[in-house]
Amino acid sequence: MWKKNRRRRKPPPPEKPAGIEIKNLANGRLDEIVARKADVHLEQMDSGFWWMGLEVGGRRFHVNFVSAKGIKVTIDEDESDHP
Repeated sequence: MWKKNRRRRKPPPPEKPAGIEIKNLANGRLDEIVARKADVHLEQMDSGFWWMGLEVGGRRFHVNFVSAKGIKVTIDEDESDHP
């Protein structure tokens, strides 16, 4: 009879909840955007303007990137009832 391999498996790491994190540098410029469990849509609207839509945990955000000596970012939550 074969002996079963009874090595204990490590439990998987706990899942991080859905969320969004935006980090800026000390001068206010964008450092990074981290979105967990998110739907992302990034689109160039003009030569110096990008738009990004994020849906995270049932909430919608619009992120605007404007390039003029770096990237400036504004973000607001879309509270409309779009599906």
